[in-house]
Amino acid sequence: MRPTCSACRPPCHSLQDHKPINQQLHERLREQIRTGRLKGGTRLPSVRALSTALNSERFPLSSILR
Repeated sequence: MRPTCSACRPPCHSLQDHKPINQQLHERLREQIRTGRLKGGTRLPSVRALSTALNSERFPLSSILR
């Protein structure tokens, strides 16, 4: 079995895939805007709603939104 990184959400398939949680969340938000799930130029949902949608803790998410 290959080692995985339990710090990432979802867990990385290998330790080489590891990225900081802030970078992962930033990439997920950009992807949701790019795909139209979040509309550019509109107000974002609450941190609580976004953390649920992105399967993340609220603190790292609120820190990247500042």
